[in-house]
Amino acid sequence: SADSVCTLKERIGGRTTETDCIIFGFRTIDGNSITERMPLVPAGKITNGDITVDNSVLDELYIKNISGYSQKNINRLYNGMPISEHEIFLLGTVWHYLFRRDVIDCNKLCFDEKVSLNEDGLFTVDYLSCITKATIINNTCYDYRLNSTGGLFGTLNNPKKMAMNKIAIAKGRERLRKKILERSGKDIRPYYLGSIVLSAMEIAAKSTKGKLDMELMKLYLSYCCSEVAKYSINNISTKGAPLKYKIPFV
Repeated sequence: SADSVCTLKERIGGRTTETDCIIFGFRTIDGNSITERMPLVPAGKITNGDITVDNSVLDELYIKNISGYSQKNINRLYNGMPISEHEIFLLGTVWHYLFRRDVIDCNKLCFDEKVSLNEDGLFTVDYLSCITKATIINNTCYDYRLNSTGGLFGTLNNPKKMAMNKIAIAKGRERLRKKILERSGKDIRPYYLGSIVLSAMEIAAKSTKGKLDMELMKLYLSYCCSEVAKYSINNISTKGAPLKYKIPFV
């Protein structure tokens, strides 16, 4: 609970900052290409120096974006726009943050061991939903090297692993949703309904690409029969969708 959260004093650049979490930028290194990714900040805020934000900003900028794609994101897709107005790739990774040990212990936070890809995103959402404020630093403090042989691409390039992970993360989102609902009364399911539907479409596409893959098709049917998939498919609107999106949604 918020009452159990004490202030933390962390030394950053010779200054003392009281906060529950520290969020900083990072660089992705892909071969000779280096891209700086700064933390998300509220519109109009000066990004030079540090910014301390409350839990309403954390919800709008971080929890919503890390949780998944909503109806708003799907509507952007319908209109030929990028699915998100923010760069969300790797936004949920734990090395993008400094966490407080007492918050983790007090709320019994841990990784979902049933999820192999994006398990840290679930953890980060869980953590951010427990705190009252965070400090955002306009600086890159971590280098992440993209490796085509790493676990990320190994899962993405294997259709069966990808499908099994999507099933696991859908269940993980629902477990997390229940925790947050009990903790604060807030329902985060609307934040990821679009992701559930898009994942169903992706598994279906993979299972019918070239020769029909019956094992993948069984995973697809298992996924679609889950309560959260049925709910998501029934509640994501196809209004304004081009025909190519409307057919699989229906």
